Amino acid sequence: MLKILIADDEKNIRETIASLIDWESLDLKLIGCARNGLELIEKIYTLNKNTQFVILSGYNEFEYAQKAMQFGVKHYLLKPCNEKQIIRCLKEAADDYRTLYAASPAFSPSSPLNTQFQNNLMINLIHQGLTSFSGDPKAFQSFAFPSSRYEVCYLYYLEEQNRDEAVKAMISYRNQNFPALKIYTLYVKNTCIFLFDSTGVNYEELDKFLSSLTCPNQTAETSYERKTYDSFSHALYEIIRRIRKYEVIYYTNDTDFITINNHNNLIHDALALTDRLFQAAPEDIHIIFLHLSELLTGITNTAFLKQIASSVIITSVSRHPTFTAVSAAELLIHMEESENCQEICTLLTDQLEILIRERSSGNFTGTLSKKIQQYVEENLSACDLSLKWIAENYLYMNVDYVSKRFFKETGQKFSKYLTDTRIQKAKELLSSSETDKIQNIARQIGLENNPQYFSQIFKKNTGMTPSQYIRIMQGGEVEK
Repeated sequence: MLKILIADDEKNIRETIASLIDWESLDLKLIGCARNGLELIEKIYTLNKNTQFVILSGYNEFEYAQKAMQFGVKHYLLKPCNEKQIIRCLKEAADDYRTLYAASPAFSPSSPLNTQFQNNLMINLIHQGLTSFSGDPKAFQSFAFPSSRYEVCYLYYLEEQNRDEAVKAMISYRNQNFPALKIYTLYVKNTCIFLFDSTGVNYEELDKFLSSLTCPNQTAETSYERKTYDSFSHALYEIIRRIRKYEVIYYTNDTDFITINNHNNLIHDALALTDRLFQAAPEDIHIIFLHLSELLTGITNTAFLKQIASSVIITSVSRHPTFTAVSAAELLIHMEESENCQEICTLLTDQLEILIRERSSGNFTGTLSKKIQQYVEENLSACDLSLKWIAENYLYMNVDYVSKRFFKETGQKFSKYLTDTRIQKAKELLSSSETDKIQNIARQIGLENNPQYFSQIFKKNTGMTPSQYIRIMQGGEVEK
């Protein structure tokens, strides 16, 4: 925002002009009033010859105008003049200054120390924005940058192998057309972002240049848009909101790219979303799941994806009553075997969808079924365990009624639930057992009289024998 100083010998005129103009609508800031206009112009001109002056004078004399022109005065109005004439003249002076600012190297803060300071400040602000992002734009207002407008250019679908070439082309264009302009450049997956202080000049030619920018190795057509924000804090908020889902962010100081690691923030966000997934209202679950899926699919480093997936799984175990540690261990083993990020994401999101469906359908909330499930867990080793026995000897209710209620509340038949529970318990025992104890495990899950039958149903439900399962859980391989 440009600053305005009013100078006039007469107080009434100074105050009238100060109150007459809507300075903010012109993107100008009135900083004060002074006397002795021509003398003030002479002093300011000796300090900064790029300052723009507007003279409103009652003198209709060539000598006065000639003296004013010696001090770089280009805008001259004769009194009396109206508000429209003053505003038009102010706009012309502001445009002249902004054009001069953008084109003149004299304005450029080009000292190595100052450039290094700006780059360090920008990197710190990005780190701070990523770490403290709350979704509230007001939180960014404390960032100490000028309050003037900022332009942000987004170049989408720019592949990483063309990143450096595109940035060099932008720098070359800047040096030819706006040599004083400081551009902050960021790159995330397939998107290049250029941020710079808006000088108020026309950027149509810049838009044309970036819209038509081509790279020889580019396989997809790029897309471009430019947005103007009313302040640096607003522009930074929008940039952070877009880039915070990516694991690596690149920042350039016109010469080298600096890598900003976003791993800690992604882990924090993933765990927060997972926690919300199992506590949110039903109408909010879908959008939370989409945000979590988007975060996971944006990760391209396999080792980091496995790390973040493990954290999500462990959190899910603690939040979902039917997702056991054994089920989590099996899922982790499958993920560890894969080196494909898409496959790992699919394994994790498929499991999360199952848990969400169970939670939404109330599979573990029915009062009667909860009693039955609790009894089964406490008496799983009983050989005569059946729904008929539970209904008649524990619930004292009609078995047909109990069967219908259990199916309605859980979505599955009791026989299926009992088999699944026995297999799940067997997995827990097998994961810490030796093959010579399989008979003991059969007894602990209520199949004491027929260990061979236990092996058959275990293989039917898992695709492997108990012995093979033990080897898998111990890090071995299944024999072909």
